[in-house]
Amino acid sequence: HWTGPPLRPGETWDEYRNAHSTLDIRYLSSVDLCWDDVKHIMLNVGFEIVEEVTGLRALYTCDRASFVRTEYQCVYFVARKKKT
Repeated sequence: HWTGPPLRPGETWDEYRNAHSTLDIRYLSSVDLCWDDVKHIMLNVGFEIVEEVTGLRALYTCDRASFVRTEYQCVYFVARKKKT
């Protein structure tokens, strides 16, 4: 997922898109859920969490010359749909 510069106070989405016209519109319309929300939804629709490991570090991009990197805190899980 792309995370870009923040929307400035008073700036509209149209102004933002014009200023950052190289961005793919799909990234401006996506929704990111935290693990707690995803887990809550899964439990409410009938899954059980069999195994869960949080806080796993995953390096997405890295440029050693500039010390710029993108790192995610990931979750590994196994879920099973409960029998009804």
